[in-house]
Amino acid sequence: MRKGLMIAVIAAISFSLIFASAEALAHGHEYEYRDEYEDGRYRGSFYDGGEFNVALQFYLEDNEIQDPSFRHLYYDGVDYLGAAYLTSVRELRDQHRELLEYLEGRDVTAIDDLRDPGEIITETEETIDGFTGATVRSSKVMSAMRDALNRGKYD
Repeated sequence: MRKGLMIAVIAAISFSLIFASAEALAHGHEYEYRDEYEDGRYRGSFYDGGEFNVALQFYLEDNEIQDPSFRHLYYDGVDYLGAAYLTSVRELRDQHRELLEYLEGRDVTAIDDLRDPGEIITETEETIDGFTGATVRSSKVMSAMRDALNRGKYD
């Protein structure tokens, strides 16, 4: 009887861990925002593969994001802010800017909305579909925003 009870307990714990892991994978890591952030300028970045992919800054006023902008936007050695003479680069740059424009005037918790950039990016005949590039890199923008919050007020 004890052996059967022990097996049942282990099975229940194992099931719980598997379910919790699947839930975490499905929803990603939940970032815990503070109730209040100090007003001022914030800077953050996402660094990968030996180069800055995303560096940005924004201001917070009463926990609302103001004036978000990219300081650096690179991928695979291409400067998306400087090489805008290339149509494909300009289109992706504009999609990334749409992500920041979406955040303008919103509470810091709206950063989580970047998980679904297809709901934010506007598709037009001139742009690449809303999922190319921007979907992959919206997580980098989200990471850079969170990095800024973690670092605290810049000045």
